[in-house]
Amino acid sequence: MRSSTSGYAAAAAVLALSLVLKLAVSPAWAGHATPPPRGEVLRRFLAATTVGGVEPIAARAGEREGGGAGWRFRSNDCAVSAYPSGPRGSFDLAARSHARRRDQIAYVYRGELSATPPTWALAADVVLYRLTSTFRPANEPGYVVLIYPKTCAAPSTLPWSRLPAS
Repeated sequence: MRSSTSGYAAAAAVLALSLVLKLAVSPAWAGHATPPPRGEVLRRFLAATTVGGVEPIAARAGEREGGGAGWRFRSNDCAVSAYPSGPRGSFDLAARSHARRRDQIAYVYRGELSATPPTWALAADVVLYRLTSTFRPANEPGYVVLIYPKTCAAPSTLPWSRLPAS
């Protein structure tokens, strides 16, 4: 009987210590600021790294707030549209709805430009994010969807590796 009581006491002590540690590093408790939305991070990056300015692209009627809003800029004398990735499971339909048949779609994740979505790398990062999100304020991992004419080269001249992870 005595060993079970000490086992319960030890388990309670471990749980209490865990709770204290979570509260100590919690964003709300520690006064950490929440990070800016992905769209704002993308806008700041494009404004700092492109020539000629960045224009907002409004979300289309019926799209959720933030789901279709993106940014238009010029790269290699071509118009490029950049959108932060949508919520998980959206398949970037809001961003892809802005593309036409003569457009190419590319993705930027972890500073790398790719023609395919970062499905598996993103899935691994989302799992890691879910495990650690209570300990630090951060946006869920995301990527950038780029839309540009097929007649143009991909906007690879931008320093995508400097884009803050979001």
